[in-house]
Amino acid sequence: MTAGVDANAINEAGRTALIVAAWRGHYKVLQTLASAGIDLDAADHQGRTALSWAAINGFSQVAQMLLREMATVEVRDESGLTPLIRAAWNGHEEIVKALIAEQADVNAADSRGITALQRAKTRNETAIIAHLRAAGAR
Repeated sequence: MTAGVDANAINEAGRTALIVAAWRGHYKVLQTLASAGIDLDAADHQGRTALSWAAINGFSQVAQMLLREMATVEVRDESGLTPLIRAAWNGHEEIVKALIAEQADVNAADSRGITALQRAKTRNETAIIAHLRAAGAR
């Protein structure tokens, strides 16, 4: 009998290997895991998926690969934040554009009622504000 490895196993923070790879921006590791059929939408104890972490940390190549592999765009963490809200808040324009292209809800609000547009405005992210408005954000 051969012992296998559970690639969907979680660590103490509830993170799978895929989530950790996205969190750290390890594109090649992420590619390998995704091609092996790992759950792209697994969430950690904070409700954050690999796409959420890529959006938080600004790993555009990682986010785009996850989107190509059909990761769910409209996920929410325990604070109601979506990857789009996270990317807009953190100034990651390329990820914002990719999420908008994948039909992310530009008017989604977090648990406090704050949208991606409002988050971008607090950081004076003029390019992101323009992309959000062009996509219909109010």
